[in-house]
Amino acid sequence: MSISDGYTSPVNPESFPDDNLLSHLLQKGVPELKRLVDLRKRGWEDDSLDNHFKRRRTVADTVDDKMNVIWFKKMKKAFSELNKAAHFVPRSGTLKFLDLGCSPGGFSSYVLSNNNKDATGIGISLPPVQGGHHFLLEKHFMRRYELIPADILEYNLGPAQTEIGTAEMRPLPYEIGGRDLVILDGHYLRTYLPASSESPNEWDRHRLLISQLIIALRSIKVGGSLVMKLTHPERVQTAQLLFLLDVLSKDLRTFKPRTIHANRGTFYAIAQGVGLGTQSARQAEYLCDLEALWYEITFGGENGRGRFLTRNDMDFIVSQESLVSEYAKRLIELGMDAWIVQGDALYQWFSKKGLV
Repeated sequence: MSISDGYTSPVNPESFPDDNLLSHLLQKGVPELKRLVDLRKRGWEDDSLDNHFKRRRTVADTVDDKMNVIWFKKMKKAFSELNKAAHFVPRSGTLKFLDLGCSPGGFSSYVLSNNNKDATGIGISLPPVQGGHHFLLEKHFMRRYELIPADILEYNLGPAQTEIGTAEMRPLPYEIGGRDLVILDGHYLRTYLPASSESPNEWDRHRLLISQLIIALRSIKVGGSLVMKLTHPERVQTAQLLFLLDVLSKDLRTFKPRTIHANRGTFYAIAQGVGLGTQSARQAEYLCDLEALWYEITFGGENGRGRFLTRNDMDFIVSQESLVSEYAKRLIELGMDAWIVQGDALYQWFSKKGLV
């Protein structure tokens, strides 16, 4: 796909399936995943679903005030589901949280309204002028909340002492440090407009993923909780991120809300006791490697314009061979809820359409 100046991007590696990991998981006998894979294949083969997804994209790209309110309420309910599953939002005591990609504000609203008068938060969200959603947090909560309108992709997240050759990069706000809870829910918007005059790059969504993780590890306190939205636990890169959260935290569990996107591949990883895991001594090392990766996908590639994540980029976390040979059983445990919920939702949807 070409962008405005005629520069051709490299092929997105996500167009190639992660055959080795997926095949191994299926060979271990996971009927829930096998059922989901079969349902997805049936959906891909039915052309009638194309119009449905086109309409969904149009609605998502043209959110009006009414729809924004609907999503605010749904996100608040979804975060309630997450907290009921893992109990990571305390009802009393000091709670400092950071919400990345916070608009329209449903997640932050739930945290502030959870009967904890001492909870305070900071949210970072893409300004509407750059294609972001409008922020709808209730006015009476704003005295305990700071909204920072900013593009996460414009923060300098490279290794220390590394010279960044662009004036658009800014340092992270100092006040986001020492967070008891960090929420990573930012996702790449098709309406995104960079502050610069250049068109967005196709790999910016990969940069957004790595950027959020770096900000989380820089800002979270030892023993804090991290909630991260991910997609498809059977994918290699997702599995590597799950492994990272698993070894850095005291407890990791996953949950897929039933309120939103039940028939899609998204789910949430909930890591509690970050910095208290079996490999927490390596947390600073992992962070340095992520910062180096951020620099490469931001300024590497053809003409120094950045590039997609590739299959081997996160092997410093865990190799794909180790995922297959040593982590598969744990990965199945972590992926089960996402596979079951999405499978049930797709089956119900396809049944209504007469596809199953």
